[in-house]
Amino acid sequence: MPLPRRTFLRGLGTAVALPLLDAMLPARARAATAAPLSPKRVAWIYVPNGANMADWTPAATGTDYALPSILQPLAAHRRDFSVISGLANHQGDELGDGGGAHARASASFLTGVHPRKTAGADIKAGVSVVSINYRLIKRDPAVDTAPAVKAPLHDAARALQFVRSKAAEWNLDKTRVGAAGGSAGACSSLWLAFHDDLADPKSADPVARESTRLTCAAVTGPQTTLDPAQ
Repeated sequence: MPLPRRTFLRGLGTAVALPLLDAMLPARARAATAAPLSPKRVAWIYVPNGANMADWTPAATGTDYALPSILQPLAAHRRDFSVISGLANHQGDELGDGGGAHARASASFLTGVHPRKTAGADIKAGVSVVSINYRLIKRDPAVDTAPAVKAPLHDAARALQFVRSKAAEWNLDKTRVGAAGGSAGACSSLWLAFHDDLADPKSADPVARESTRLTCAAVTGPQTTLDPAQ
């Protein structure tokens, strides 16, 4: 079972991401790596303008709301989806620093941080996304699966510890970290959420001393078992 294709770790409204780094893996695992892999990338698509939210958002709450005009083609499936509103990112508002809402909204939608307003190259809003590569296990359940799918799950834990170890440098609140994913990512997120803390306070490795506990997890379509034989 692979680790999330995309894992989003959030702290204080900040989403953070990075490619697989050497520090994410124990030294023994790094030594066993045969050849460097090309880093995987994740793309985010944002539509900041041109959406009339009054035509997207129902006027009432509950289950018997009237669908607005744009959602009318989905009327036959209304029991299969929910419309969530009230998620405005106010860090993208003016907040006293004048115009420029379009650029400011684009800079803040992943981080939840009010960006520095500047005409120069020193624009900064902090780290926004963490993207983690994972190891694949062998398909033979009798080989290298004790416990089952240990390697990719512990990769997730190690990556989480690495992000926490960078909290001061990246301006993160490491006491408020969540994970989200779908399929394999969902399962890995839930494994982190419900597993005992893997931190080793006495380790000589500062990354290993960091907690692997999550504040929350938001997932979709997780696997129902971690047993490769099933």
